[in-house]
Amino acid sequence: MNDESLELFPYRHARVDLFVEGKLSEGGRGRLRNDETHTEEFYDFSPLQFVVLSILMRAALRAWRNNLPPTAAFVAKPDFQSELKRIYGLADPDRIVKDVWRLRQVFARRTRAGAALAAKDNGASNSLIEHTMLGWRVSIPPERLHLRVFDDVEDGV
Repeated sequence: MNDESLELFPYRHARVDLFVEGKLSEGGRGRLRNDETHTEEFYDFSPLQFVVLSILMRAALRAWRNNLPPTAAFVAKPDFQSELKRIYGLADPDRIVKDVWRLRQVFARRTRAGAALAAKDNGASNSLIEHTMLGWRVSIPPERLHLRVFDDVEDGV
């Protein structure tokens, strides 16, 4: 991994594990475990929220497995658009921003830590889903991401 890239784009939640499983057509469930605060939070995701989160998690896991720099985990809007169209049949680029924002709000509203994080900078600087000029990514180190998709359209995830 490129150390310089990690310094420029550090993962904001280095002591958090995210476990997510479900079906693309039905949605899923998630569990967030924070080793620092010794807390766990549980989530239910709608089908669209689950698809958005799985796209972000897959990008992070793919970059990590291929030993790419952390910047490779970001998903740019055009890539998001093509993935949503492939998986979910949606391709409206304006909707992508809203869908990611809604997913960020799920984490911000439903976690004890998320509520405190969301209060700072409107949630932008400490969100579990971060946004930069490169796109969006899950701000948890990929080795701490655990994704199981049961009706996957792509093998090997």
